Amino acid sequence: MNNGGLLFQSNTSYIGERDPRSKILFAIAVTLALIINNNLIMASLLLAGLIVLWKIAELSWKVLFIAIGSVLFLFLSTMIYHIFILPPETDTNIIGNANAPINLDGIYSGLSMCLQIAGIIIILTMLVLTTSPIILAEGMEALMKPLKKIKFPVHEGVMMFTISIRFLPILANEFDKIRKAQIARGNGFHRGTILKRARGIFPLLMPMFVQSILRAEELATAMDARCYQGDRVERTPLRLHKSSRADIIIVFIAILLLLITVCIRLGLC
Repeated sequence: MNNGGLLFQSNTSYIGERDPRSKILFAIAVTLALIINNNLIMASLLLAGLIVLWKIAELSWKVLFIAIGSVLFLFLSTMIYHIFILPPETDTNIIGNANAPINLDGIYSGLSMCLQIAGIIIILTMLVLTTSPIILAEGMEALMKPLKKIKFPVHEGVMMFTISIRFLPILANEFDKIRKAQIARGNGFHRGTILKRARGIFPLLMPMFVQSILRAEELATAMDARCYQGDRVERTPLRLHKSSRADIIIVFIAILLLLITVCIRLGLC
């Protein structure tokens, strides 16, 4: 089973070589812009821009389809809720019969929300695919460094994030092994009715839970054996990240997009 599709792979593209701090700030600003935005045209423009960035990052289109396809059920449920359940702003925005009224406002808001979700998935996937977990953690720790003044455990939080990212391929491989073993034993989670498949998931979850606990215990023992003390010991960074002019421009564009979105939402633009 190939689990590397949605995980970091060596990337030498223009975006892959950018400073991790600028990429994190760009991802945060664009994500906030997508969340704040309630305009379908603006959401479409943001999504189109992210697709262009995906091309610049030289990432696989297959990975993009997998990432978006994994939430198709969420898109479908969102559209159903907005069209058939969410009440319209006015009665004139309803078409169809009384038994199955269709909310025209819901079509607009549902499409807008689906574009928002798709955009957030694309920007976060792009960030993970173009930045190694270690460098991503270094960028996060550098950005959160001011929080150390209020005794916020920045290093520990970043360490937890890094460990969780690095454990994803390991747990994915473990899940694949358990799944194949259960199929060989005649487990019915891959065939039959939906209820029967749902019951067949439980024999997969328990071994995964046990494996996760064992992996965590092994990691804790290894860290103790190496006298890991976290941020209590002053450490010099392995890499010094320097922002170039391109990184500054990227952050400036992201902040500008966020401000434009806020202005549109407040009706100032």
